[in-house]
Parts: sequence; structure tokens; C-alpha cells
Amino acid sequence: MENDKINKIKSEIKEVLVSHSSVKDTKVIYNQNDNEFTVYLLSNREQVQSNFILGKILKENLPARVEKVVFRWIDNLEEFIHIKSENVDEEIRKTDGKLPKTETENDVLKIWKEVLNVENIGIDDVFFEIGGDSLKCSQVFYLLNEKYPNAITLVDLFKFNTIESVSSHIDMQTNKEHSKKEIEGIQF
Repeated sequence: MENDKINKIKSEIKEVLVSHSSVKDTKVIYNQNDNEFTVYLLSNREQVQSNFILGKILKENLPARVEKVVFRWIDNLEEFIHIKSENVDEEIRKTDGKLPKTETENDVLKIWKEVLNVENIGIDDVFFEIGGDSLKCSQVFYLLNEKYPNAITLVDLFKFNTIESVSSHIDMQTNKEHSKKEIEGIQF
């Protein structure tokens, strides 16, 4: 896309989104390699943050046809000011969300990327807001169960729907199982 068209679309995205009550301000970045717009949203903490609702609002109100938009919610004003002041409009930002901190988070991230066919995933992204559905959830469950047998149920994936939360749950379950086996191995 040419720069004038990109800038116009970015401006239109911002105009539509800041009119919503959950959004205080935005920074829109275009990733040319993925033909994708990433929208950093300074949230209004009193309002619900929903990628689904904002995506629907964009589809209904955006004059330009935009195929891929990724939302990144930011509660911290300082972090938002830093992002907003950066001149990163044409840079590629490979991971816009939080990065994995544990081995389990890294494993879950790899599985999500494989199943969802999405590169830019942060550990706080909600599975069902970045392309996940019940069929893909079943695929994730199968792959996680191969890696971490009996540590998670399919229902857990609906309850713990971020990489961070599902990884924490898996770690807790595997630690319980490990502790149980240690206790069973002690002879009295």
C-alpha cells in the first residue's frame, strides 16, 4: 500500500476507535510485511475492553476496507506515551504483547502460533479474540495434552484463555502431580 493510503486508513481507524467509551487514545502502526494494522489502545479502565466489539465497530464504520487489525490494550499511561512517541510506523513489531517468561508459556505460545497461524501473540492475549474457536481450542488441547499429559482439561482452556493463565494452571497441576508422586514414593 502507498503511504498516503496507509496514513488515511490509520487516521480513520483512530477516529472511529477514540469515539468508543472504552478507548482514551490510540496509536496505529502498519506492518507492511503482514499487511496488518496494530492498534495500541489506551484503555478507559472503567469500561470493558473487547477486541470483538472494536473489530465490529471498525467493520461497520470504516470507509476503507481493512483486512487485518490487531488490538493491544495498554492500561499504563507511561507505556502508552512511550509507544505513542516512538517513530515506529513502518517498523515491524514482531511481538506487541508481553513476552513469555517461563518454559511453559513458551511452549503454549508455540502451540497457539501453530494452531491459530498468527505470529504476533502476547501472553496476555485472549485466545478467542485472536482467531480461536472451539475447533482450534480442541486442537490446542490435544497438543497441550501431548506435552503435559493430564495437566489440563478442555474446559480449562475456556476458563484459562490467555497463555499466561493457562501456563500457570499447567505449572500448578504438574507441580501437584510431581508432589503427589514424591509423597507416594515415601515409605512409612
